[in-house]
Amino acid sequence: VWGCAPETPGGGGNSASGSVAMSRDDSLVYAVDPDLDTLVIVDAKNPTSFKEVKVGRTPEKVLVAPDDTIYVANRYGRSVSVVRKGEASVSATIDVGVEPVGLAASSDGKTLYVVNSASRTDLDVGTLMAIDTATRQVKWEAVLGPDPRAITLLSNGKAMVTLFKSGDVVTVDLVKGQIEKSGSDVFVQLNRSAL
Repeated sequence: VWGCAPETPGGGGNSASGSVAMSRDDSLVYAVDPDLDTLVIVDAKNPTSFKEVKVGRTPEKVLVAPDDTIYVANRYGRSVSVVRKGEASVSATIDVGVEPVGLAASSDGKTLYVVNSASRTDLDVGTLMAIDTATRQVKWEAVLGPDPRAITLLSNGKAMVTLFKSGDVVTVDLVKGQIEKSGSDVFVQLNRSAL
């Protein structure tokens, strides 16, 4: 689940979010429960000891940033909940696009990247938002294509985002906040007929 890369100005931090994550010191397990709209925090040494934090509607992904801040993508809440390590409450809520489904944090923890399966202005395309974690303001938003889902940060200041419906990958320049390469031939190559 975790993929760390060398620190670069535009990326290279935690490059994957999932339905389960660990604190940086492996003492806590975080799991989203989309049915109850909660984040469950479990003591890794004593699994019977846990706390529940009410987050937004239908939490789908959880990410632990380098500073141990927990981010939860609330798919039907159009938001990301922010939880500080050691706290059992939401400290802030960030409004994002429609159906946030992927999260990543830069290695310095200053930028949160949010993949939205649809933009707020055009439901046919999704976006990638870069959010300043100190101010919780959107730095930039790039249109990606139809139904993006997952993101991974690369060590060269770029990110790759999957496009679910087209079975493709988009490369984004995180410094410029724009698409560098709008696709690949992965889908074509994998589905090439031998005939």
